[in-house]
Amino acid sequence: MTGDGPTSKGSEMKYHRLTPLPVDSLLTLVAAGTSPPSPSLYPYSTYLNIPDNVPVSHLGHPGVTAETLLSFSSSANGISTIMRSKGPGTLAIILLGTNDLGASMAEATLSPPKISPSVKIAESVLAIHSLCHALNCPTLAVSIPPSRYTQSCKLATEVRESVNEKLKSFSRNNENPLCLGYVALGPYDDSKMCPDGLHYNPAGYESLASAVSSHISNNGYLSPPPGPNLPLPYKEADPVRRKLTSTLPYLLLFPPYVYLAKEAASKLNRGGLTYAPGYTEHVNSHLRPFVVGAGGGGRILEVGAGRKLWALTEGGIYSGDERVTFLEPGAIGDEAKGKAEGVFKTLPTYIGGKLEDAAGTFDLVISVFTLCSVDDLEASVRSIHALLSNGGTYAFVEHVLAEPGGYRNIQNTLTPLQSKVADNCHLNRDTARVVREVFGNLKGERRREEGMWPVGEVYYGSAIKT
Repeated sequence: MTGDGPTSKGSEMKYHRLTPLPVDSLLTLVAAGTSPPSPSLYPYSTYLNIPDNVPVSHLGHPGVTAETLLSFSSSANGISTIMRSKGPGTLAIILLGTNDLGASMAEATLSPPKISPSVKIAESVLAIHSLCHALNCPTLAVSIPPSRYTQSCKLATEVRESVNEKLKSFSRNNENPLCLGYVALGPYDDSKMCPDGLHYNPAGYESLASAVSSHISNNGYLSPPPGPNLPLPYKEADPVRRKLTSTLPYLLLFPPYVYLAKEAASKLNRGGLTYAPGYTEHVNSHLRPFVVGAGGGGRILEVGAGRKLWALTEGGIYSGDERVTFLEPGAIGDEAKGKAEGVFKTLPTYIGGKLEDAAGTFDLVISVFTLCSVDDLEASVRSIHALLSNGGTYAFVEHVLAEPGGYRNIQNTLTPLQSKVADNCHLNRDTARVVREVFGNLKGERRREEGMWPVGEVYYGSAIKT
């Protein structure tokens, strides 16, 4: 390493410079990045302007706060242990604080904090910097990025800005030559965010990497590689990442999730919630054949039809020849009724509340994203079984419990909160299993629908009453 430590003279800033990266140098990223609904990482290292033969170590874990990272830094898979075993690295790029921000906001809603949230968060993040410095690894601080939540919450915005000012001051004014500056992210751009408005999508991570690369290049920390710059190969994070998904309450109890879930629930109640185009096509291709099979003389019941009669107005599964009864405990909107009466040759029947004295009445029963929110799943499936005539079919599209793994852990962690803020919606119901047990048969397939997190684990199934 050559050069002096960072000094300030007027508005000019001089930073410590690194010698060109040797091929065996290690670039460390504390927080590699995720883009829900995919459980995989989208590391911004793939977009960094560094030699493609430089190994990269990802030390961050989804949903974990800086405070938690510190608490197990010396464990078998902790930051200190990994950096000591692999070498401290040429540069540690540190992007932390989003999870701490959410956790502090959640805590503040329960009781007044004893310590200012901005002070607590800054201390935790800067302690990670100090830990790297103790291992002789220079650090580059990256600001807490903006989110849809910070856009709508004044307190969260104030805390974020305060923490970022502390990070900037530490990185730019510290006489320690291992402080290599500060990269500010923003402003908020919805096109670069996941649907949750909290995580970057791949385009967002590419923008993040561009900002980091520009800072590195402009300050001469790394010499540009000769020839074309290829993306770094991505290596899956170590097993500790998967184990740490069980610690997601730090992330999942965030007020942003409460805000988004309530917003989605209110849109659903108003009939204004839309779904990913791929999901709509899958619903249509799955249910339409059953509707056609029932024919014009078939008696069809749609359970949980929704205020907007989604399967008709958006899903497009009806042609107008069918005899349909719509069962919806909430009021069906007049606009949707008008659309239905303009489509069906035989006017549909609308039922609010329970359907009584109709055992054996229907040839086909349909439900779309309904059984997640009923009070008693098994009792509801048994009622559907009773409403069908012998040989009748229950065709459904329901989000269900995922296979064992990270996604299931997320579902189990989120469900208590989801059920309270999203009209009793349960993310972790094993609906397909219950249908099989009640009907004694089941056909179908499971899909992981893109753009539908956290309800993206969807089962397209059918069962026959024998």
